Amino acid sequence: MRICWLVSKDGRHQPIKLPHLETIHIGRGPETKITDKKCSRQQAQLKADCNKGHVMIKQLGSNPTSIDSVELGKDAEGKLKTGVILHIVNGLYPYTVEFSEALENISERSRCNEERSKSDKRRFEKCVNSNVDTMAPKKHKSTDLSKVSSPSSSKTPKEEPTKKAPFF
Repeated sequence: MRICWLVSKDGRHQPIKLPHLETIHIGRGPETKITDKKCSRQQAQLKADCNKGHVMIKQLGSNPTSIDSVELGKDAEGKLKTGVILHIVNGLYPYTVEFSEALENISERSRCNEERSKSDKRRFEKCVNSNVDTMAPKKHKSTDLSKVSSPSSSKTPKEEPTKKAPFF
């Protein structure tokens, strides 16, 4: 089963897991670390469809939520896919969604992380190499956002190094 993550592009907090077909509300609060009073506590409603690879979003707050610079409007809905930028309110607080395969064996990953923290690099490499199938997502879809252009922009985006998804 694939897992969906809402990832803060400005690194304000850890990714937020969006369970398959469950409605989640995001906005101002401790989970997102947004303190802006213009952002409602329930600014947007998200529902991930991990099988189809998209997240449906509905703006609940009165101030605009936008998808790739297009404002939704109160009670309007939109679709997020990998590589699309979501701004929670007033063009601020950028997020993207990422999908990955579920980890089969979390205890193996934890054991390998313990080996990483030890000074013996060979033991860590041996652990990683012996458990590659159970440790990492099977295939992680990642989009280089520096190459994505918005419909309203005709400028060529500058090249930046591709950022890798956080290691969970």
